[in-house]
Amino acid sequence: MMAFITLILTIGLYMLLGFAALIIAFVIALLCALGYHAQKNKVKQTQPSKRVCPMCSSPKVRFKHVVNGTTSTGGATTVSGISLASGDTKIHRRNIAYCENCGYSFDFTTQDDLNAQYNKLNTNEGCAILVAVILGVILITIWFYSH
Repeated sequence: MMAFITLILTIGLYMLLGFAALIIAFVIALLCALGYHAQKNKVKQTQPSKRVCPMCSSPKVRFKHVVNGTTSTGGATTVSGISLASGDTKIHRRNIAYCENCGYSFDFTTQDDLNAQYNKLNTNEGCAILVAVILGVILITIWFYSH
């Protein structure tokens, strides 16, 4: 869906600004793909948090998930006194650890958190590559037919 929207916006930019807009969009798509790839490699090298307190090295640590906030997409409308809502609400959670020895609270990362982040970055990288390929084909086609 994002690739389709990007393609439509790029065609609109081409109609307004010409060939330079396509080149700029192509370069931005390539830079996004490289950025996602670098972030993905960083997540791949990250290890889950150790289950000991970083302050006192005690293994007596309790874990809990805390709601950090929510993000909503969409909108709400009222028709004849009836409320209609559309969109999704995503709840953001944090993993918190609490040391029973010293009372220190700290964030911890599980392997599932790392896997979810890696998969999200992998999807974003794939979309950025797809957009770059589509823009590259459009650039080559326009360049070929203009010369």
